[in-house]
Amino acid sequence: LPFCSFEVANAWQFSSDQRYDAIAVAAQCERLPDNLVALLKPRGILVCPLGPVVPIDSSHPQRFNPYWMVQAGDAPGDPPAFSGRAGPISVNFLPRSEE
Repeated sequence: LPFCSFEVANAWQFSSDQRYDAIAVAAQCERLPDNLVALLKPRGILVCPLGPVVPIDSSHPQRFNPYWMVQAGDAPGDPPAFSGRAGPISVNFLPRSEE
């Protein structure tokens, strides 16, 4: 994919001088990863499954959580232009590691 780059990292600790148009987190997050939101270009988008972490094979009623989307503001440091549910589906991902 010529216009994509992929980073595999501990998302809680990841930092970069580069700013990104989009970031997709592929692990369950109990809270928004603010350090990744800060890496977005103006109007960039971050998506992640957001909600309580429960075992993937659980019958817990909150085992499915929404995809959450954050769209950065118009300039670095501006509050997000949007922060909310990204669509009607709910997902169950493995938790993001705190290590």
